[in-house]
Amino acid sequence: MKISKLSIVLLFLVAAVAPKLSEGQTLDCSKELRFVRAEPPFEFNSQSKSAVCTSGKTYELLISLYEGYEYRLSFSADAVFNNDMHFKIVDMNTSNTVLDLPGQSTSGEIGTQVLKSYYDRKEARTVQPHFDFYPESTTNLKIIITVAEKKTTAPAGTYDNSGKTKGCLTMLLLDKKVPIDDWEKK
Repeated sequence: MKISKLSIVLLFLVAAVAPKLSEGQTLDCSKELRFVRAEPPFEFNSQSKSAVCTSGKTYELLISLYEGYEYRLSFSADAVFNNDMHFKIVDMNTSNTVLDLPGQSTSGEIGTQVLKSYYDRKEARTVQPHFDFYPESTTNLKIIITVAEKKTTAPAGTYDNSGKTKGCLTMLLLDKKVPIDDWEKK
């Protein structure tokens, strides 16, 4: 059997291009956290997560917060979702709802939405919404995220076979040790 030079060139070309073609079909959400830099005095917390989510589904995540630390929690989502999500956080120790907000509110006011950035006049810059927690004792939080039902005609890789939207959703958790005041010690 004789293999022509053209066949060999085509084989190498297909081998080189095939991985690039399949990239559009998979989402690598782990890269979302790879380059995150916490703003001092906060540090990156290993409970931070980034995952592929699909429209029309609800996701739950448990995190633990410990006494003696201050926590800052923020979320981001791929543009294909158009901020059409709902976020609820429940304190598992007390069953109290700590947060119950949409991804983007109609008013756009500070504290009324989870995903949409806003301009902070005090800091003179655009800020991603975040939520600070100061647990008095070890606390477990359940984060419930509901992604709205949505069909899309977005580019390949952003929807599944049923036409539902797929994209990355990231939860960033930062922490810092709270200094203990010597006057408070007994």
